[in-house]
Parts: sequence; structure tokens; C-alpha cells
Amino acid sequence: MAYVRFVSLTALCVALAGPVLAQPAPAAAPAVEMTPALQAASEMLKLYSPTAKPSLNKNFAYLNVVTTSPRTQQVYLSAEVLGPDYAKVRELTSNVMKFTGPIDAAIALRLLTENENDLPKGAYVVQTNSDGTHMISFESYLPVDAAATAVQQAVNYNATTADKLEAELTGKDDY
Repeated sequence: MAYVRFVSLTALCVALAGPVLAQPAPAAAPAVEMTPALQAASEMLKLYSPTAKPSLNKNFAYLNVVTTSPRTQQVYLSAEVLGPDYAKVRELTSNVMKFTGPIDAAIALRLLTENENDLPKGAYVVQTNSDGTHMISFESYLPVDAAATAVQQAVNYNATTADKLEAELTGKDDY
């Protein structure tokens, strides 16, 4: 009798689980196509640290950098190479703040003033996103043949500059 009960329970479990087992696995997030340009950007960011593991999106390789613990900042390196043959560079970007509507006049004046007086290695920019929002970012450029020390300095400069303004303007650590 115990054997019949076991076989019956096993058959019931298989019958109930059958539709679940037949379901396809949920689709994983689409993998980013590793183009040669994206691979080169990723390899360049690995110069930041021997343990660096850059993440990828469609156009950028990026790192999460600790600026002042526990704060972090994402630093993006463009896959696109810019400039003439004798001066090829990649854009290095760190986001500061997302906003809607027009930019506050005091913030705009501050960005312009800091760009002119205090930021010899980069500049704040305001970009419009596809959803109509705006993003304040800090941008600089890195030669494609930069040595590891130059990559380290540029990434740290971008991260700390953007993170300082993000902390002042928002009090958050979104990026």
C-alpha cells in the first residue's frame, strides 16, 4: 500500500509541476555587444586598478569609485574615440544631478564660474536626456594611450569633482 501511495504522490507531483517545468526560463538581460571600441575602453579603465572590473553599457565602460567612504561615484569612459590622429582622446564623464525644467540660475552661474576659474582639467556640462530631463555632469578627456598613472589621476579627479558637487547640491549619493 505504501508503494502505491508513493507512486501516486510522485505522479501527482509530476503532473502538477509539468506545466511549470515546461515553461521557458525567464529571459536574462540582453548582453552588451563587446565591440572593439568598447573592449578598448574597458581595458583602459582596468589601468585604474589591477582589481578593476569595469561594467559596460552600449557606449561606455564604467567604474564605481569610492570617493569618501561611504560615498561612491560612477565614472564613464566613452567607447568613442575623438580628435585628430595625432591627439586621440576618450571622454570621461561623471554624473552630478538630474533635474527637470530650466536650470536654476544660481546653479548655472556657479557651473560657469567654476568652469572658468577652478577646473583646469575638465568642465561641468548640462545635457538633455531622451526623456526630457536634464543631467549635470563633469567631463574631461583622456588620451587613448594614457599611462596607468594618468588614468588613475583622471578617474579620481572626475569622481571627486562630480561627487563634491553632487553632495552639495543634492545631499544624496545617487551616482
